[in-house]
Amino acid sequence: MKYLKYFLSFGCVVLTVQAVASVPDETACFVRGLSQKVSCFTLEVPKNYNEAELASRKINVIQVKARSANNNPPLFVLAGGPGQAAGEMTAYVNSAFKQVLKQHDIIFVDQRGSGKSLPLGCETSKLVTVVEIEAAIKQCKNDVLPYMAELTTETYVHDLEQVRQHLGVDTISLWGGSYGTFVAQAYASYYPQHVNVLLLDAVLALTGNPLVNGGPYAENSLQRLYQICQQDSRCQQRFGNWPAQLVALKNQFEQTPVPLNAKQMLGGDDLVHLVRSALYSPEMAARLPLAIEQAVAGDMAIFNALSQATTGAASDTMYLGLTIGVLCQEHVFVGQGELAAELGKDTFVGASYYTLWADICGQETPQKTVQVKIPKALTMPTLLISGNLDPITPEQSAEQALRYITKSTHLVIPNAGHTNSSRGCMPDLINEFLLTQHIIDSSCVLDNKFPPFAL
Repeated sequence: MKYLKYFLSFGCVVLTVQAVASVPDETACFVRGLSQKVSCFTLEVPKNYNEAELASRKINVIQVKARSANNNPPLFVLAGGPGQAAGEMTAYVNSAFKQVLKQHDIIFVDQRGSGKSLPLGCETSKLVTVVEIEAAIKQCKNDVLPYMAELTTETYVHDLEQVRQHLGVDTISLWGGSYGTFVAQAYASYYPQHVNVLLLDAVLALTGNPLVNGGPYAENSLQRLYQICQQDSRCQQRFGNWPAQLVALKNQFEQTPVPLNAKQMLGGDDLVHLVRSALYSPEMAARLPLAIEQAVAGDMAIFNALSQATTGAASDTMYLGLTIGVLCQEHVFVGQGELAAELGKDTFVGASYYTLWADICGQETPQKTVQVKIPKALTMPTLLISGNLDPITPEQSAEQALRYITKSTHLVIPNAGHTNSSRGCMPDLINEFLLTQHIIDSSCVLDNKFPPFAL
């Protein structure tokens, strides 16, 4: 649904993959957010890495050359979702990676199912309710089924390795956002000898399941937002216990949906996912207390505005066919529903995040259909970045990864939501870590302030 851009997530035989890519025709092209020409090409890779001598698939690659001549490892940028296209994130070069580009090439590789690599989208931009969206994605799933074997994290990892081999570099660094952090760690697990540095923003551990933790992490975000409100004299004086009011509204709307606007109704699950989506951004979260207060009084104007702010986001930024492939094969399996229900007790989300996708996927499989290799240890220098208000990958999620990441720097940014590489001083700190593999002084992240609450 339109809130699906916020549904961020995230059998292990190590394959020895030889480069089979044909030499592509590299052309100069223009891409989103950049005024200079960059190098664009497609690379021919095995359709199935277990049958490398048979059919092939073309994947899309964008290479933004460093501004100065150097021999530094290039930085591979891995998108979130699953379902976003890395090749549509090139504007990050002007923000998070502005300093990085001075001395490093930056590489964007569209994962199969996204961008220009076998794009598999689902049209949901005109749909509103959970029921409508779920039905549309179920229908879309039928079109995706023939490609499911290619829509996995493991396949993407091996595609990235093919690109590394084609570029002729011994080591690469990887930046991942949200699900991209999962891919970056997976690549490092399969090909540790070729990894220079990992940069992980909004970390999903290889041992984690974002669908299962959707309830407790969102509740954690909501309660931390409430504490910020309580510490703000104007917010504290204006609003009562608005998290409790939210739960009451959810129960009320479950029984009797209410008009969100002249054309749309809002049920309990719709309200939950709308609030959860707002928590990803502090600027949107700052409007929640007032939105809830007014909704209690029967005025849905602010919730309608929040809804409109995310309208079409899934169709615009997510290739939901890829989302279906990864989530259904890697995160929906027996036992996870029970765990989601247990962890979701006494949270405003409950287990709804997991059950939505379990219903779309059809049923829980006996075990993971596809599982990436879980390492005993990742020893390369790794920077982990967490926002303490993040409703899906807060610092607790990164701490799961720290159980096997042995050489780490973990920055927790106060008053910050989901993915923060472009926020404040983070671009400078990312560049420092990439060049030196450590950060001397990270105190600047403490300067991050929460925006004013809407009153």
